[in-house]
Amino acid sequence: MKLRYMIEYALRDRIRNPRYEPIGVWAQGPGPGLDLVIEFLPGNADADEDAQWVVNRLVEAGLVEPRGERKGRTWHLSAATYRRLGQPAAYVRQRGFEPLQQEQMVLQSV
Repeated sequence: MKLRYMIEYALRDRIRNPRYEPIGVWAQGPGPGLDLVIEFLPGNADADEDAQWVVNRLVEAGLVEPRGERKGRTWHLSAATYRRLGQPAAYVRQRGFEPLQQEQMVLQSV
């Protein structure tokens, strides 16, 4: 399994002893779309708020949509984004089927 990730750093003590410290990670899971998880170390609430603001702007623009709740929440590319990319089937592979859809598919195949 291949993951892409980015470690986020913050510049600390700019005047006396400037240094960059890791504060969190953005990780993209395997697959055709954006399956994004963002985690920050304790004590970095400002960075976490900034990251959430960026992701919320992407959601508002219709580029990504959330999946899951609270701590386990991830984001993936929206159906509209996949349509614009010319890959509508990739959205279904990324998001999966709803339980009702699965049941209907089984009934249709029988």
